[in-house]
Amino acid sequence: WITEDIACLSPAQLALWVHTLPPSKLGTASRRAIARHVRERGIDGEVFGGLLADGRWEELAMSDERELVSVLRMFKQRGQEVAMARAAVRQAVDNESTAGLKGDSFVV
Repeated sequence: WITEDIACLSPAQLALWVHTLPPSKLGTASRRAIARHVRERGIDGEVFGGLLADGRWEELAMSDERELVSVLRMFKQRGQEVAMARAAVRQAVDNESTAGLKGDSFVV
């Protein structure tokens, strides 16, 4: 799901993403609690993003606002990574379609 928009993640995919967050940014117990909450409540990426943006950390089983800020930053970063991956795929497709044209010139 590397090129899948984070807002489109299913609850299971979102829980997996939460588990992959760095322990230095979010403790193991917090990651487990948030992932469990996401799965049990069926929270998908779109709802999760909305709750983060609204600052509703209690509804995401977070212990404080500091965790919310940290997860929100990583959530936004993941969205940027997806956008860059999609751009790279598009560029690769464009490069492949023009591979035989190198050195050719077009007269107008």
